[in-house]
Amino acid sequence: MIPLNTPIQPSSHAGEALHFRAGDFALDSYLWRSSHRSIWIPFIASEIPDNGDFSSLVLFLRLSGYIVNVPTPFSSMERILRKWGFVHTTKLHEGHNISVFTSPRMSNKIKVDQSGEELDGFVSDPVEGWERTQYGYVPNMTETQVLSKVMNVFLEARKL
Repeated sequence: MIPLNTPIQPSSHAGEALHFRAGDFALDSYLWRSSHRSIWIPFIASEIPDNGDFSSLVLFLRLSGYIVNVPTPFSSMERILRKWGFVHTTKLHEGHNISVFTSPRMSNKIKVDQSGEELDGFVSDPVEGWERTQYGYVPNMTETQVLSKVMNVFLEARKL
């Protein structure tokens, strides 16, 4: 299970579940899961810059059903986020305005119970091979198949 409101380190149990690995990212990098469907990337540094690790991580998180928030991204990260349609806002944090890029919505609404109550933000028809859980979408396939799908999406996104 991915913990709430605690740092997620590369290659930790939660980090591995999110494909956030020490070989790709510096050990002082971390993620933060603020709700069952929202992940923040407050600090992240690639071990090998311009290798596509940040893009692959963001795509994996998005395909897993998470809303991704990136405060004060480096300029190279900001270019990627703008290209992918992330929404730029300014939020007040500890008395300071900070720049935050948030992933666009993946769909409108889905039904969550028999009463017709709806929940925003999840993919209504997940990508084939993914199943919806209370924690977001998780792969229902081998790691090789997941990485293949993520790379295909990444390569398509680079063509834009």
